[in-house]
Amino acid sequence: LACRSIRVDDTSRIFHLSIVKSNFYRSIQFFHYFSFLIQEMDVKLDDVIINQLVGFCNIKLNASQDPDFTKMDHSLIVAPKKSSQKIYFALLHINPCKFNLTFTYSHFQAHQERSVESSGTNVVQHVSSAIGVTIANVDNAPVSLNALYLENAFHKTSEMIRRITKHYARQILTIVYQIIGSFDIIGNPVSLVHNLGTGVHDLFYEPGKGIVQSPKEFVQGVKKGSSSFVKNFVVGVFGTASNVTRTLGKGASQLAMDEEYVQSRNALARQNPAHIGQGLWWGTKELSNGLTAGVAGIIRQPIRGATEEGVMGALQGTGRGLVGAVVKPGIGIFDFATRTAQGMKNTATLRDKTFTRIRPPRGFGPERLLMVYSLDKAIGHSILRSLDDKPFNGEWHLFHCLSGLEQDILLVSNKHLFIVGIKEQEALFKCRLTLIDEETVRTQGAVLSFSYFQNLRSWSFHEHSKRKTYEIELHSKESAEWTRNRLSRTLHIIRELNQDELSNSLTFSGHSFLFHDE
Repeated sequence: LACRSIRVDDTSRIFHLSIVKSNFYRSIQFFHYFSFLIQEMDVKLDDVIINQLVGFCNIKLNASQDPDFTKMDHSLIVAPKKSSQKIYFALLHINPCKFNLTFTYSHFQAHQERSVESSGTNVVQHVSSAIGVTIANVDNAPVSLNALYLENAFHKTSEMIRRITKHYARQILTIVYQIIGSFDIIGNPVSLVHNLGTGVHDLFYEPGKGIVQSPKEFVQGVKKGSSSFVKNFVVGVFGTASNVTRTLGKGASQLAMDEEYVQSRNALARQNPAHIGQGLWWGTKELSNGLTAGVAGIIRQPIRGATEEGVMGALQGTGRGLVGAVVKPGIGIFDFATRTAQGMKNTATLRDKTFTRIRPPRGFGPERLLMVYSLDKAIGHSILRSLDDKPFNGEWHLFHCLSGLEQDILLVSNKHLFIVGIKEQEALFKCRLTLIDEETVRTQGAVLSFSYFQNLRSWSFHEHSKRKTYEIELHSKESAEWTRNRLSRTLHIIRELNQDELSNSLTFSGHSFLFHDE
């Protein structure tokens, strides 16, 4: 979910609920005022998310199949009485709401053994997947619900629910048409009409608004209207073209019968080029990848099939390779056209206002627990994830401290100590925690110093290794003492458990260290 509120500040909220209720009347629910507002937002779904939600709900629905549930004496269960309590709204106001729905079909088959008997089924499944991918993609379908405004409404609770449901049920047919009109396979004509209509409107409205003020405002109006018309025309036309070619390419990729190729292609497709130059460059690379993958598959697929299933696997692999040699270059052509159209579309909106993240993303430890948001932990997590070295992806942030000149950051994860340059945005120094001598961690004023061993993998060889000393001036004397205590405590826990750098058992939660066996 992503809020599309025009005012992106601390005062804007996605949801707003205002209720004034009276408890004087016991026999009815008496509301003086009830108002609900939800901001316009983007809702992006795919079949994986929906299947997971359905699977989660299925756990609840299958409770009746539990043997203990069937043995229960249901005569002891008292059915709840139907409430005839009435409800009164002096004013009920549900504001209009709008969602921009995007749905992506990204089905991948679960891994299964290939055999002669199942080979025909696999082909049918791949074809059906191709049809599903082509038809089911929806891009920014506008789903709008009109406001509901009731005064002095006095009904039973069930009747009030029926009135509200009936109000929104009447709008379902219109919403269905809007969603159908936003299918990528037909180019999302709803978005095309919207963009062209906006451009034509601004082309005449802006000069008309300016001419009633002054000649100077008229000239500015002509400039604004012409710019808006060109921009919306380019966005609408090339957006439609990119939707069609992208959907056809995604559908055709399922016919290649190569899940690794499909997944790598989808990973690249998640990014959009910023301008036409980048679009042409990415399109050329993806066209080249399609040609290369098609030729390489002729050799690679039979070898893989022979390795997995012998002679029959080699024959099936040969068939998949020949199909891929035809399909994959065609997909590359679709990708080239898609990237070029996306580049043209994004060039037109290059100078538009963009939204940036308000706060850094929440950091999770190995327990994967949802804790109260901490800006300090989130900043440290973002710094650790910004380091280019992939081996650090499996680590989590423990604590960090700013240097005295505010140019470097000392950051400690569960495995390493880093000195990260703020300007360079990279690790200027890194050392495994298992190599730091706990007894040498000291402070002198605002300077923190420690000694570390070289080229070791466990504590048992420290006596035979050379040492080096590292010093860093922190922000203050108090910061240095705080960092020394935290670092000494971390090293002590690691040494007591005789951990090395391959261990993942050190965790930090709240104000204490916890240890879990893998």
